[in-house]
Amino acid sequence: MGGLNLSDGIDNALRYMTFDTYIYTLTWRAIPYFVLYLVIRRVIKQDYYLIKPLAWGGLMGIVIFISIFTWLVLEPIYTEEKYSSTSVISIILIPIFSIFFGGFSSIIAILLAKLCSKNKQSR
Repeated sequence: MGGLNLSDGIDNALRYMTFDTYIYTLTWRAIPYFVLYLVIRRVIKQDYYLIKPLAWGGLMGIVIFISIFTWLVLEPIYTEEKYSSTSVISIILIPIFSIFFGGFSSIIAILLAKLCSKNKQSR
């Protein structure tokens, strides 16, 4: 990508990455998983059968959202295109928005689980 071989592309993409920046971005990316953990802890006391669809739906939603949008933001680094300095804000915004996407995918997973359990009961 960007006219570079694999080794040069990795060096170019990671030239500004230090351990401090890694910990900083990791801290922001941990927030949605911590929120999911708190929701699971609360729900486990009320409706135990909802835990699996809630956890898997939320986890899949968070991972998919963070993966896609992080790639979209960081793609210019790998392709030698101009990289906007305001894209750094996405380090904070992508994990925060992934909380909502994780919640939405959890709701869909719960609805699908209820629909499947109704179908099993009707047989």
